[in-house]
Amino acid sequence: MIILDDIWDDILDVTWQKLLISLKLAALGITIIVTTHNEHIARNLHPILTLQLHQLPDDDAWTLFKALAFGDPQSPPEGNFETIGKKPVEKYRGLPLAITTLGRLLSRFLFDPIEWENITSKKFSETMEHIGETYFDELKEQSFF
Repeated sequence: MIILDDIWDDILDVTWQKLLISLKLAALGITIIVTTHNEHIARNLHPILTLQLHQLPDDDAWTLFKALAFGDPQSPPEGNFETIGKKPVEKYRGLPLAITTLGRLLSRFLFDPIEWENITSKKFSETMEHIGETYFDELKEQSFF
């Protein structure tokens, strides 16, 4: 499976065409998932299947976050974790991938409100960059190379 996430550039560009041709030739039998906010880009990929996703309602976004960050959406931990967690969930406006990523990251620091404050006080791009670096470091540690 190959995932190209959050594509914004116009796929009619020559570079895109070369990439797509290479992927189609090299990836016979492999699923390629492309996400984009741009309907024009999605149409020009000539997909087999198109799904239009919407933002989660506030209650569902909060339930998803609690399940991932706290392990149980019904009983968050003691302290101000719930207050700290609600700020980014509101900021990410029901975007499931952002909420999922943040919830999983914060679950690692379930008993560390200072780390929660540090992570959630950053701008979205800084938070996602931190998450990406964390996952990359873990992959390096687990790799055979």
